[in-house]
Amino acid sequence: RTDRISAANGVIDMTTMAAIILGTVAGNYLYKWTLPDDGSMAAGDLLPGQHNWWISAAALIGVAVLGLIASLFIGRLKPANPDRSFPVNAVAQTASDLRTLFSMRSLRLAAMGSAFFWSLGVLAQLNIDKFAQFELLVEQQYVGHLLGMLTLGIGGGALLAGIWSSGKIEVGIVPLGAAGMAMAAILMTAVPEGTGIAWGSTPFVLTALLLLVLGVAAGLYDIPIMAFIQERSPKESRGRILAANNFLGFSAMFL
Repeated sequence: RTDRISAANGVIDMTTMAAIILGTVAGNYLYKWTLPDDGSMAAGDLLPGQHNWWISAAALIGVAVLGLIASLFIGRLKPANPDRSFPVNAVAQTASDLRTLFSMRSLRLAAMGSAFFWSLGVLAQLNIDKFAQFELLVEQQYVGHLLGMLTLGIGGGALLAGIWSSGKIEVGIVPLGAAGMAMAAILMTAVPEGTGIAWGSTPFVLTALLLLVLGVAAGLYDIPIMAFIQERSPKESRGRILAANNFLGFSAMFL
């Protein structure tokens, strides 16, 4: 229902981000665990992922199996437009979906704002990795800790956006989230040079706190936009509009 959309998006984003935190942290530890025993990467050594490869294999296959089992519990819903046939030409269908989305100004602007958010998210992920290695001088596994703080913030911000919306679509939160993201990113330029120590050093802790703030602001930004797109989309074409919105988001991530 309309009065539940914001809260539901907040809860879904929070649980999704919790899973991403676990996956991000686990991925960086998998990198460490699949290095050669002495941790070296000299010529002739096995590359990361080739040593103790069964650990990564067990993790990837295990997640796939758990995901498949979990999907069986998703409830079935009646199609909003039962007369539609399965699209044979994916390219033509995508173009048609984009035309439908862009024909409505409010949805077009919201979709562009959402695409910007996801492009910024990928850019942040890549830069945090390099920031940790070359500015904070910490080992690879601590990159996961920083990404975990960012993702934790997004989950918390998403839940907060759902609560603040109070049973309605509150797009007024979006500018607040945008300003918070900008402020946190700018403040990160003032973080002192790292010492190579993780949680025991001021630069690392400051970075972690700023990423947490950045994440909270990102959650406040994204949830009202997603709820707005879902609520404003005509019922008979809602699936097509959401598909077009996802296409724009992943295209922005690719760029």
